[in-house]
Amino acid sequence: MSRSSPPPPPPQDAIETWQGIFSNGPYTSLKMVEYILQAGRKDIRSFVADPVGTVTGITETAIAGKHTLDQMQPVWASKTGRCTSFAVKATAALSRKVDAKKKPVYNFATYDLAGHRVARCLNTQVVIDSSSTIPGGAFVLPENRWQKFEKTDASWKFKNSESKFERAGDASGKVASSAALSSPAQAMYLCLAGVEAGVKFNIPTLFRSVGPQGQPLYHGMVAWMPCKRCIELVPDISKEKKKLKLIIQWGKNTAGAGTEADAATCADELEQFVKNYGGPNGPQQWAADGINTFSDMMFAEACALWGYPKLVNKMTPPPAK
Repeated sequence: MSRSSPPPPPPQDAIETWQGIFSNGPYTSLKMVEYILQAGRKDIRSFVADPVGTVTGITETAIAGKHTLDQMQPVWASKTGRCTSFAVKATAALSRKVDAKKKPVYNFATYDLAGHRVARCLNTQVVIDSSSTIPGGAFVLPENRWQKFEKTDASWKFKNSESKFERAGDASGKVASSAALSSPAQAMYLCLAGVEAGVKFNIPTLFRSVGPQGQPLYHGMVAWMPCKRCIELVPDISKEKKKLKLIIQWGKNTAGAGTEADAATCADELEQFVKNYGGPNGPQQWAADGINTFSDMMFAEACALWGYPKLVNKMTPPPAK
């Protein structure tokens, strides 16, 4: 890391834009899954029954090169989204800013590194990264300076307007790099393709807010895992506590199904979880863009396919060995 003086603070409008997006909606791919299904003319039951087989290839065949950035507004200009939609939404807003001479203040480029996307302004050196842990969120990153985030192993550096990404502890010593993407639309195509690839693992919704000192705060996570026939409710995603969770689990066959009362308990626990662990804006974020309605529809289809779920409590730490 450079020992030179710290960079100047970012412009206030960049901070306000970053914080507004961060606190108004959760990190989630639920809306994107819904968008992909609609583009591919697939129904929710087919997706719940076979997530990977249902969505694979839809972005490539039905969205990329066919949907314009304006047509994709439901997955970037709304309240919910992932790192890419965060960057696209922020840069779209900031790029409309002009100075006293009516010239654009910002000139952003978007970069893709290992599936994570950030934007950096070539004029002001402001970086928009949804995973920033810096108070204020947005930050200035001059050329040739590494920026490391607290509680992560990620570092960023820009050199000749090329983004470089390094993870600490990489035995190979390799540093990933990325030239600017051709357009925000290309960034969104990559994002949606990543959502397709990710459904075999989970469909996360991570609640977040901005603290009183401007610090980004993360709260509980609702993670749909249709391939495992479950929903995980994780109060704390930190490395030390993420194994403590509630699980809404559907059985592998009807013999393992719960009762209607079990299903009602699971639905109540999900609602209560959002209130208890979603942070100050949890219920509003869960309702943003109708993602709670889409989740409810998936829940109903899962019950139709697999019977009623049961609640599994893994909130108690295992005994020390």
